[in-house]
Amino acid sequence: MASSRLTEIWQTHNAQWQRIDELEKNMEEAVMRKRRRIANLLDEMPTFRKSHLRLFVSHKVIKEQAYEIIVEGKLLVGHLDHKRAKEVDDALYGGQVNPDVDPSDRSQYRGGISERESDTPVEPIHFTHLLDQFQAVVYTVWQPTVFESKTPSKRHKGKRHSPANLEDMLQSSLKTTLVWRREATPSHPAIGISPDSHAFILPYTCPESPSPDLKFHSVVVELQLWPRPAGDERLYQPSAALAKALFPQHTNIVPAANRKRARKQDAKEIIPTVNEIFAPSLLTMKELVSAFFHYIQFKNLQDEQSIINCDKTLQALFECERFNFADLQFFLTSKNLIAEATREPSSFTYIVAPENDPVVLSLDMDANVPSLFHYRCRELLRRLKQREFEYTSSRTKARNWLVTGRASEDKVRQLLDDCVTGHGFTKEHIGGWLALARAAPEGSEARQTAQLDAQIAYLLDRAEHHATGAQTAWGVVQACNSAGNNAN
Repeated sequence: MASSRLTEIWQTHNAQWQRIDELEKNMEEAVMRKRRRIANLLDEMPTFRKSHLRLFVSHKVIKEQAYEIIVEGKLLVGHLDHKRAKEVDDALYGGQVNPDVDPSDRSQYRGGISERESDTPVEPIHFTHLLDQFQAVVYTVWQPTVFESKTPSKRHKGKRHSPANLEDMLQSSLKTTLVWRREATPSHPAIGISPDSHAFILPYTCPESPSPDLKFHSVVVELQLWPRPAGDERLYQPSAALAKALFPQHTNIVPAANRKRARKQDAKEIIPTVNEIFAPSLLTMKELVSAFFHYIQFKNLQDEQSIINCDKTLQALFECERFNFADLQFFLTSKNLIAEATREPSSFTYIVAPENDPVVLSLDMDANVPSLFHYRCRELLRRLKQREFEYTSSRTKARNWLVTGRASEDKVRQLLDDCVTGHGFTKEHIGGWLALARAAPEGSEARQTAQLDAQIAYLLDRAEHHATGAQTAWGVVQACNSAGNNAN
């Protein structure tokens, strides 16, 4: 005699339902672990990465004695992280990112109708992203048309002034100062956040000569660039002994022209006539420790774990034969081998001379590139919070709508609690799911989930109804079979 398969079907359904519940539980636990891990990484990872920037200073002639001074730069190592992030966004979303949404509409996913519409597109790093401040001082220089030596010798009597002393007779115009700052400061409240760009273009037109005896000599452009700091890291200036021993490029040797000007600075301001570059030589403690570590490894000076055997160079610096590597920072400060320094700008003096061909002035300098890791992690956490807000914000609206329909507030609260805790899949909970779907933002995941749960609750109710009918019919069949057997 055939037996009913309803019990087997129901048990199979319950087993699959339990597996789905277990999967959801594991996913929720994994999400919580990832969130904690991301929060910890945001505190541990640096907000900037070190790179190298190549600067170029050039000019373009617009018309006679009218120029455009161009200051631009490019990272020697490209924006690989930003480039890859842009490729991922384009591959996943086809580049369809629309940040132009109304953030005041809090019913729309906290600033966007959908998750992607509230995202900011990933843009490559611009030149000005690497700078905190830029200053340019531009002025015109004139020279005498004809001049004689004040104290001519018999040998050079009647001849013109020696070119070596020409700078003593130069005259300059009033200086034009242009300043760009990343953000407004209390001392400069009028200067706000400026748009980022790939270069600075400074138009300049020379003023007329103040005297017929003066003719145009050159345009002097004095530039100062403050690189963007890497958070709150401290900068140090190595001493002369330390720089000579381990950091020869950080000796800060003053050019001969600068020494000559320094001697004459008190008497009269010297007008520059040649291009000059000054880049400050400052190091972070991490760079200092790393340099010493590589030096010790290269010289094979490490002994007994962290004990360092000093060679002649280290003995001259630290005045000891052995030291613990953990005490390196103490030795550097106690022996006055480093001094804490403030951030200094990189300075350029660029001369625009009409009789010479245009010259491009270039310099390589360290740059701190904002890390994309923090931005992407914050975006991920924001999406999780948006999703949570999407689910929780619809509960209040759903409760108010159900209470307005003359339902008991306590019963409505219990009904919605059963729905959101995963226990609401009876016929009575269908109204609660539909109210949650209606209260959720249009097209959101919360609305789709609530509609799906309402359909599941309806299907479970119909399945139970049909199962009860089938069980009743099966009972009638069994009764008929029993009656037939008894009659025989």
